[in-house]
Amino acid sequence: MGNSQKTFFSFQTYESSMYREIWNSQGPIPGSVYELQNLTDLVLSSNNLSGVVELDKLLKLKHLSYLDLSYNGLSLNINNSVNSIFPYFDTIRLSSCNLSEFPKFLREHAGLRSLDLSNNKIHGEVPKWIFDVGKDSLYDLNLSHNFLTSLEHLPLKNLRSIDLHSNLLQGSLPLPPNTTDFFSISDNKLIGEITPLICGLSLAVLDVFNNSLSGLIPQCLENLSNFLSVLNVGNNIFRGTFTTTFTKGNMLRNLNLNGNQIKGQVPQSLLNCRHLEVLDLGESKKNDTFPHWLGTLQNLQVLVLRFNTFHGQKGTFKTKAKHLFPKLRIIDISCNEFTSHLPTNYIKQFGAMMNVGHIPISLGNLKNLESLDLSSNTFVGEIPQQLKSLMFHEVQSLSDNQLAGPIPQGSQFNTFGNDSYSGNLVLCGFSLSKKCKELQPLPPPPTLQQDENLDSSSGFNWQVVVLGYGCGFVFGMVVGYLMFGPIPGSVYELQNLTDLVLSSNNLSGVVELDKLLKLKHLSYLDLSYNGNNIFRGTFTTTFTKGNMLRNLNLNGNQIKGQVPQSLLNCRHLEVLDLGESKKNDTFPTGHIPISLGNLKNLESLDLSSNTFVGEIPQQLKSLMFHEVQSLSDNQLAGPIPQGSQFNTFGNDSYSGNLVLCGFSLSKKCKELQPLPPPPTLQQDENLDSSSGFNGKL
Repeated sequence: MGNSQKTFFSFQTYESSMYREIWNSQGPIPGSVYELQNLTDLVLSSNNLSGVVELDKLLKLKHLSYLDLSYNGLSLNINNSVNSIFPYFDTIRLSSCNLSEFPKFLREHAGLRSLDLSNNKIHGEVPKWIFDVGKDSLYDLNLSHNFLTSLEHLPLKNLRSIDLHSNLLQGSLPLPPNTTDFFSISDNKLIGEITPLICGLSLAVLDVFNNSLSGLIPQCLENLSNFLSVLNVGNNIFRGTFTTTFTKGNMLRNLNLNGNQIKGQVPQSLLNCRHLEVLDLGESKKNDTFPHWLGTLQNLQVLVLRFNTFHGQKGTFKTKAKHLFPKLRIIDISCNEFTSHLPTNYIKQFGAMMNVGHIPISLGNLKNLESLDLSSNTFVGEIPQQLKSLMFHEVQSLSDNQLAGPIPQGSQFNTFGNDSYSGNLVLCGFSLSKKCKELQPLPPPPTLQQDENLDSSSGFNWQVVVLGYGCGFVFGMVVGYLMFGPIPGSVYELQNLTDLVLSSNNLSGVVELDKLLKLKHLSYLDLSYNGNNIFRGTFTTTFTKGNMLRNLNLNGNQIKGQVPQSLLNCRHLEVLDLGESKKNDTFPTGHIPISLGNLKNLESLDLSSNTFVGEIPQQLKSLMFHEVQSLSDNQLAGPIPQGSQFNTFGNDSYSGNLVLCGFSLSKKCKELQPLPPPPTLQQDENLDSSSGFNGKL
């Protein structure tokens, strides 16, 4: 029975689907498991098991060598005084098992090869006896995400992987054994310098991010060029210049110097880093011109130069390369001293950015990513499920974007709070109070294959266009790149365009809305806030049935004409913003059309700063997902509808309507002659299309 039991219980390796179907991944571990005397491997990780595990009973299974109870809702009942013949464990994984101390039964396992006690509640010093566990055999040690405060040394001889990140470790940086290739001790309270002795190792990953380490970064790290793949020394207080010379043939993929006091220029030896994917030199007192030559790095995906003193022009760069920055996806050059905009020919050569707007699914391939901040941008669409594969993903902020749909569940996503997602009005799911409802799926982001095989010669033939600005982190276009002039005519011919976000620029001229809205895949249109050079044009288009529009934002423009009745064909519409047009002479007038109550998916409605008159239609009470509303600064009158979502809106939703009264306002309604009624629904639907909603936009 030994082999069959091993196959059955090691479901992650052999029979994962069968195991889950049998137990449905929930409830306590059956008592019969403790009777399986020939059991060799018990792997129950990443389920929804609960209850108490009688660990002393498991330890009596003398053939058990592989035990993994991680990532469940289990608690372990450990009888540290139990006196029994322990099995000879090879692997013990007890991550997220509510442990508050190091289990003393580990002392008996001199032949242990892999130990994972991460994501528990273990406080204080790392006991000295732990280094007698697997003294000559242990190659994998993970004590991350605990509350450990001190670690004198790492005497184990054969360790290859050491993960101590996210603790409270103090003192100097411990030197790992010379067999180590993965060493992560980020997010602790270490002080002092990096000893040059570390250069004698064969490290592939060195991560000391977010400590208080100081001094100079050892120049001898160049000796690791043939091995080092990730060097993350960000968020410390290193000083001086970064003089490391990267030799040809090196394996470096990720270099993070962010948040230090490292002066000087960007080392040109980075040109030898042909595998480099992420280069973060932000907030590090760099004084240089724009490093055009980095554009020849064929694998560079992320370039951060923000908050330095880069200066001069971002002009052209002569090179034999066909395209500069061919795989660049994120560029942040904000808050420097540049004297020009990034040239248009650069933008056209950003081949990997020709599908921007959505969060790229390829970020899921950055396996060492621990912190991701894409806040305060204009990302749209759903959060990619691929981000669940980031096992070290500890900090995330996607707030203040235009994301929609369900938040991924499981893995690290279950640890992020509401603040990570705030300001995304149509996002729903775990950690938010807003639950997801059944909707037609959003247009998907490009697949990874599509994402990588885009024809960079197609210029503006983009599926998503994002042209934002500001001193922050913008994805897809360049932070601080302020767009002027009219929208290029070629945009109207982008038949596969799904998201067009041109907000907060200085664009001007005539917008041919009828042409834009004929793009049958268009889901997201935002033309708001374009400074003093306000968009002009007419709003005479016919919204066809079956269109995919979910967000329409024309806030603060000078678009004439009347709102077409065919807007009712926008059955997927979730956000409608026609506000802040009072500064023009073309703002909407008349009653708020009662037929807006037919837009059943509408979640956000902004008609503020116009001259709507009459009462607020009672029909808007039928909008069950109506969460955000602004009708302020109009000429509305009469009682505010009561009940349904209207009971959740505050005074600010109605301010500036002097004769409006009722719930949420201090002004109560008195008995008055009724106001002239708005048109009936039948009248509203039979309006001649030339008169639209009897209002102008």
